[in-house]
Amino acid sequence: MGRLSAPTTLDANGEIALQNADSYNLIVDNYYEIIGLVQKDLSVSVLQAFDLGHDFNMKAATKLVEIVHKFPEIYHDV
Repeated sequence: MGRLSAPTTLDANGEIALQNADSYNLIVDNYYEIIGLVQKDLSVSVLQAFDLGHDFNMKAATKLVEIVHKFPEIYHDV
């Protein structure tokens, strides 16, 4: 999850090069959740891209991920 900073680059606490991104009509400066396969060169081959808009709150999303990891029993069976 991160902000598209260039047509094939996702900024997600560091830049991630995206392969096949041009097939998804991604908009620079919008936030996306990307599902893909990590390649040998550490780029990501995009399988699906979910547009989260341009005003997505990454700070809140990061905090939610931290809580899910801290209290997994709330979110899924353990």
